[in-house]
Parts: sequence; C-alpha cells; structure tokens
Amino acid sequence: MSILLAAILFAATPAPASGVQGVIVLWPTCPVERIGHPCEKPVAATVDIETSAGHVLMHCKSDASGKFRIALAPGSYVLRPEPLRPGSGLPRPVPQPVVVLKGLFTTVRLVYDTGIR
Repeated sequence: MSILLAAILFAATPAPASGVQGVIVLWPTCPVERIGHPCEKPVAATVDIETSAGHVLMHCKSDASGKFRIALAPGSYVLRPEPLRPGSGLPRPVPQPVVVLKGLFTTVRLVYDTGIR
C-alpha cells in the first residue's frame, strides 16, 4: 500500500468515540446492607451534563434500568441528576464530577440518596 493511500485511509477513519456511560440508582433502599444483597434500585432519570464552569451542555435520560450512555468530547464535566420529585428534598440527587479521555467511555454510578440510615 502506498504512503498516500495509507494517509487517505487514516484521515477517513473516524476518531474513536468518547463519553460517559453508567447507571443511576436509588441508594440506600434498606437500613442494613448485607453481602450479596445490595441496597440499591436502578431508576430512570434525567441528568444535566455541565462544564466544570457550570454551563449546561445537554441533558441525558437513562432507560428504565437506569442505564445511560452519551458521547462527549474529552474534558472535565459534572453530571447533575435532576430531582425526581421537584420540590421534595428526597431522594437527593448527588452531582458527580467526571473526566472524559479521548477514545474512552468513562463508567460512572450516579446516586440519588434516599436518606435511609
């Protein structure tokens, strides 16, 4: 293969995608957590993706099993779950900072704190 053809093929190949993927859960869902019986429940929710300066770039919705995946350029972000019940203090969404690296999907677990202790 010629160097020119190799350069054209390389330029035409899209860069690997990067972003964030993960699951959103209610936690804890019981007062005592036992080994093999996690006290969490997946939840469908909307998450705001913000720059580290606090500007909302976009929203992402998880599916019924709490899973989500969104493509993002490499950089630093804050994932901020929106309240499940506006005006109610619980469950309390917990923001999570995340760093996205080129060509990788960063895996996170976002939590809504239920207040059970």
